[in-house]
Amino acid sequence: MRKTSVENTEILKLLQMKKYDTFMNVDIDFIHVIGCNVSFVKKKSHKKDGRDALGAWKDVCSKKKLYNKDENGDFCRVKDGEKAEYIIKRRSYRHQENDDLIKSYVTIITDEDVVSFVQYRFEGDCHPVESSAPHGNRKHDLHIPYQRTSKSVTDKLEDHSKLGPKKALYETEKELGGLSTAVLPRNERQAQYFTCKKNKSHKLEDPVFASLLAMENENDSEKFLQVFTKSKDGTIHNLFNQRQVGDIEAFCSGDTASPLGVDVTFKLGPFWLLLCVYQNPVLESKRTGHSASMIGPASIIHRKDTNTYKSLFHCLTDKSNLSSSLSCFGTDGEQSLVNALNDVFPGAQHFRCFIHLKENVQLKSRKIGLPSSFIQKVVKDMEHLALAASDNFNPLLENMKQDWNNACQWKEAMTKFMTYMDRHVFPVLRNSCQNKGEIYTQNVPESVNSILKKWVQFKEQDVTSFIQDFKKLVEAQENNIIKAVIGVNFHILHKN
Repeated sequence: MRKTSVENTEILKLLQMKKYDTFMNVDIDFIHVIGCNVSFVKKKSHKKDGRDALGAWKDVCSKKKLYNKDENGDFCRVKDGEKAEYIIKRRSYRHQENDDLIKSYVTIITDEDVVSFVQYRFEGDCHPVESSAPHGNRKHDLHIPYQRTSKSVTDKLEDHSKLGPKKALYETEKELGGLSTAVLPRNERQAQYFTCKKNKSHKLEDPVFASLLAMENENDSEKFLQVFTKSKDGTIHNLFNQRQVGDIEAFCSGDTASPLGVDVTFKLGPFWLLLCVYQNPVLESKRTGHSASMIGPASIIHRKDTNTYKSLFHCLTDKSNLSSSLSCFGTDGEQSLVNALNDVFPGAQHFRCFIHLKENVQLKSRKIGLPSSFIQKVVKDMEHLALAASDNFNPLLENMKQDWNNACQWKEAMTKFMTYMDRHVFPVLRNSCQNKGEIYTQNVPESVNSILKKWVQFKEQDVTSFIQDFKKLVEAQENNIIKAVIGVNFHILHKN
């Protein structure tokens, strides 16, 4: 947190102590925010000296000095033209928009190595300084710092473009060394620019053997394919890592928990995918302010029944305390799925998606023969019932029933309708459609389903290929968490 400039001899002593090795795995050019007095040491990069992602700088001065080490081990300066063990080139800059921020870029050249020392310091009080978009084209709410991209990076991005923009971005970042290098693609839009329509299919003759081989090749610390079972009813692949389980324990337990959304999706291949999703309250969207929707554990299944669903949930409880700690879960109302969740998580509250319940009521009303105007009134009243406090629910329901009977002239149809509502709808509205004063919907699972289908480019795959793609999507979300921390993602850390 030093405010004064670091002297050349101090830098040489630091290098002599070899204290800089721990800095080599992070490239400072990828950091887009400076908010305190800080110094970095890094290997000499191929970029022009002093260039970073913090915008424009004014060149203040440039100096070159030569040093040798004397008999006592101290560093002493020598004259220009004399032989020197250390050549130090120091350039000082002042930030163009924030003139109280000064950067010193010091390059130390020896016969063995070239190392750079970078110091950022404020002349007054420290405050955040972020990079800005070029040409003043800045979108304040969705601002992500501008990042130059070299041709070698765009070439790799184009090579992977047949995989789709999200996957191409992930594969390129991984191939270039991840977040330990500043030489990365700019964002998903840049990847989308290179995306082509070429389709690449993968076909495996023995998917069972491939699944077993994938399990064998996974490290214990990075295990993703947790359980693979085969029976006469088909195969089950349970997919998750320990980070996802830990997140669910943290964010879906306790009084302030958000529901664990559970849904079954299709059109991904010759199987169904049982998918759990949750919200990470640590991250929020710059655009909407909502918590980030995260992919949770999943299961590739070939039957939709209670016992099949239980396979994934029992696998989760074997790895955690979720059987007793899970506070709540949400579904679209599929009874086999609800039964499985209630059996494995007996203490958790079930939330039923209001949108799916409303659609069921609309469909039943049309089959009975009730007019559209009446159906619209019922749906609007259902919203009031879903949000009603428990002590006001019954009086409000009786008033609504009376209004419906007075508004409808089709008595026989109305009798069938009220029987259906009493049996299947009113109990759900009373107990399962309100979460923290808001109507519960499956919007989070539906949005994650959309992300998943875009990731695979809306193409069906065999099981093994899908598992590989699905794991990469989970890893890409983990990378996005890191990007949010350093300010280069559409999600930011929650202010609290």
